[in-house]
Amino acid sequence: MNDRPNAQVVMAKCSKKRLSYGMRVEEKERKTWHVTWAFPISDKRARAEKYENTKIEGSFVLDDTYKGCPYCGMSGFFSCYKCGKISCWDGAQTVTCAHCDTVSDIGGTISELDVGGDL
Repeated sequence: MNDRPNAQVVMAKCSKKRLSYGMRVEEKERKTWHVTWAFPISDKRARAEKYENTKIEGSFVLDDTYKGCPYCGMSGFFSCYKCGKISCWDGAQTVTCAHCDTVSDIGGTISELDVGGDL
């Protein structure tokens, strides 16, 4: 029997500093993914680790252990409707994507994310 958790890494970018980081997500219940912690990582290292090669589906919740973006501390995140990439979020209604600079209002729920294997 495998007791290893089903954990993946979601790539994101800090909305304030525009630096990349990884968010570790763990499937604690079937198709319920908990964001457990985040870590700084360069784009080059993330590509080498193949962190955006697969997708996960389900609901995404912030675990009690999640301390937020490693650069600015924002605990929320959003998926850009235009490029589909993740940026940290401070809870404001209007956001700017840290990847493509698209400005939009927050709405809807995230049901799918691009991920790679756990570190």
